[in-house]
Amino acid sequence: MRIHISVKDLPKAFFELLAAITDHARLRFRDVQYDESNQIVILPIQRYPLLKKRLFRGNLHDYDNPVASEIIVRNVVSCEVRDNLEDKDYEEVVLLFGLGVKDKEVFVSSVEEENGRTCYLAQMEVGEIDIEIRDT
Repeated sequence: MRIHISVKDLPKAFFELLAAITDHARLRFRDVQYDESNQIVILPIQRYPLLKKRLFRGNLHDYDNPVASEIIVRNVVSCEVRDNLEDKDYEEVVLLFGLGVKDKEVFVSSVEEENGRTCYLAQMEVGEIDIEIRDT
């Protein structure tokens, strides 16, 4: 699968679908790449194919068939990462609600918490939405 979005305005429902596709994906957060000079962030994930998008009981995914993928965010103006796992032995975190997009902000957040703090959060401010999800 490959999805590439590069636009100024898209309906909110489309971003909700991106979130559903990446919901509960596993992010290899220590392998996240931020190239400030090229304005690009690459988030390596293991996602689970979306079988059914459900509003009330959560999405239905095929957890038996994981897919190695990358989320590529371009036109990144700034990137802030809060990693509260520096002294922990984690290699990956589960994304809470998948990839989030709101206005000119793209973000991912971990399900894992410690002492009420999110263990991993990456927030990217973009000049224009340009997101690609590519299976590797």
